[in-house]
Amino acid sequence: MSHFRNFVFSFWFLFWTWTVCLTEGVWTSDGGQPRVVGSFQPIVTVLGDDVILPCRLQPSLNVERLTVEWSRPDLKPDPSDRLGRVNYVHLHRGGHDNLDMKLRSYVGRTELSKDGLKSGDISLKILNVTLEDGGRYRCLIPKLKGPVKESVVTLVVGQPRVVGSLQPVVTHIGDDVILPCRLQPSLNVERLTVEWSRPDLKPDPSDWLTPIVHLHRGGHENTDMKLRSYIGRTELSKDGLKSGDISLKILNVTLEDGGRYRCFIPKLKGPVKESVVTLVVEPNSVQTTTDDRDLQTPDPNNETNVRAGRSHPGALIVVVVWVLLVLGGGVGGYLLRNFWSMTMPQTNQSRCLAPGCVGS
Repeated sequence: MSHFRNFVFSFWFLFWTWTVCLTEGVWTSDGGQPRVVGSFQPIVTVLGDDVILPCRLQPSLNVERLTVEWSRPDLKPDPSDRLGRVNYVHLHRGGHDNLDMKLRSYVGRTELSKDGLKSGDISLKILNVTLEDGGRYRCLIPKLKGPVKESVVTLVVGQPRVVGSLQPVVTHIGDDVILPCRLQPSLNVERLTVEWSRPDLKPDPSDWLTPIVHLHRGGHENTDMKLRSYIGRTELSKDGLKSGDISLKILNVTLEDGGRYRCFIPKLKGPVKESVVTLVVEPNSVQTTTDDRDLQTPDPNNETNVRAGRSHPGALIVVVVWVLLVLGGGVGGYLLRNFWSMTMPQTNQSRCLAPGCVGS
């Protein structure tokens, strides 16, 4: 009987403990205690972009009805606030956002995911980041019954700048070429205005604006202000714009395309909004290629005729010279022989007149 009472007592004790843990939110389905975990690595973003500061409970737990605080521990309290309250970036309390204690600079720019709160995701989204947003952020659940109720996430805000090619880009007549230019760090510029122009060209006398090579505005190309010679020959990569790549592609390059090009983002929130890229076009590339191709595939008949035409005058000259030498040698030999035949008898006769000479 005593063993039965001990079994009943143990059973009710375990059942009561399990019920209390579920009610208070200390234990989860997998039996672990929830803790707040943020990002160990700094979150890097750029000026004007949207960013998410990751922070969640491990293991998962529904925190819709709990208070969730995001604050800036490094900021000094507002001097006009006599209570010295915490500088809240975002405050979720009683199932909804509380704006009364929120910093003015963050009003309308922060969000928590309602679906995320159901699974313990308390990550904070900040819209249209400013330079002043950079710093340390604390995510806290004050009434969480667990060992770790808070975590700190660091946000680094960089200033994007336009960077082009420092070296001239060399191409040939008739080729397609890409003039490299991009934002560092990367930033989506699909909705921003991107201008490519020729700063060295003189504007049209009837138009005081800079000669435009390519204009991306309102999410698409605008050809109203574009130079006629570039219509249908320039492109920007749609996928590239999403990552800050504003490189310009020019099709069927002409000799007149050589010169300096400026890539420019007028409304970029950064110190460097433009860059210059130089294009060098080789003038004789097409003619040289044609000549090389002709030499590689000659006409055998034409080649034979050319060789015969070139070798015929030389052979004729050799034959003429050889004939003249033969004739000259023959005539010279004949004259020499006659000369000796005429002089030799006289010599012998004169020799025989001498005393004791015997004639032949």
